[in-house]
Amino acid sequence: MSSITPAIAGSETTSDTGLLPIPRNFREVPPGNFIGDLPNELLEIIFEELVAALPLHRKKESVAVRLVCSRFRAVYDVHLCFDYFDVCPTDESSLDEILSTLGSRVGYKIGTYSKETSWLTNGLLPKLSMISQVELIYCTLVCDISALGSVDSLTLRYCRGVTDVSALGGVKCLTLARCPGVKDVSVLGGVESLFLAECSGVKDVSALGGVKNLMLAGCNGVTDVSTLGSVEDLWLKNCQGVKDISGLGGVKKLTLWSCHGVTDVSALGGVKRVALRYCNGVTDVSALGTVEDLWLDSCPGVTDVSALGNVKKLTLWEVSYYRRAWRF
Repeated sequence: MSSITPAIAGSETTSDTGLLPIPRNFREVPPGNFIGDLPNELLEIIFEELVAALPLHRKKESVAVRLVCSRFRAVYDVHLCFDYFDVCPTDESSLDEILSTLGSRVGYKIGTYSKETSWLTNGLLPKLSMISQVELIYCTLVCDISALGSVDSLTLRYCRGVTDVSALGGVKCLTLARCPGVKDVSVLGGVESLFLAECSGVKDVSALGGVKNLMLAGCNGVTDVSTLGSVEDLWLKNCQGVKDISGLGGVKKLTLWSCHGVTDVSALGGVKRVALRYCNGVTDVSALGTVEDLWLDSCPGVTDVSALGNVKKLTLWEVSYYRRAWRF
């Protein structure tokens, strides 16, 4: 077997085997360095070595590695996070090659934000059914996603053809962003982590009280959040239809961001962590003096914080006349 020496831009030294050693600190490698023209077998070895070389305390961080493989004939951004990699097939042929080589060991990101992805159709989705992590962006021809109900993590962005998410109740981590056709999310109450962003068709979230981590962003059709009091970590961002949050006193962590309709936060005294950001309607925060961790950011109506002296961790950022952060 002939020896193969991959070239890494900007590097001049190699090991005795002709292969560059895995750097101990990935951040020591300048951005833009790459490994080029690798055969299929060597690519697999590098994947395994990268995971093994990453220190345990760094495995929760995402490290970007750019690989060029001659067999795939394309450049893929590969993100190392725990034991998973994200690869970006560009057509059905490259999808088949990656599946046959790496299988479910990687996460699949299909599509870009700049143009529609016309090659991915409903008929190809069963190929992704055994993958742990799948992200579909701008896949406008996809409408039937029932085949993806068995994946652990699923992200759908700009998938305008998707209307029925009834098969996704078993997905652990689900993101639906700018999918205007989605209206009924009642079956998603068992999802552990759910992110709904600018899904204009969603109005009823009453069935989502069992979600552990829930984020609603730009869902202006949502007005009633009274049933979400058992959510552990709840984010409401730019949800202008939400005005009454009196039912959220049982939430452990609550973030209200640019929810200008909210004026009364008196029910939140028992919440462990509260963050109010750009909430122009909030003026009285005296009931939040029993909160353990309180963050007030750019709430121009808040002028009196004298009742917050017992808060264990208090962060004030541009509250009234304050123009810098105060942490106590």
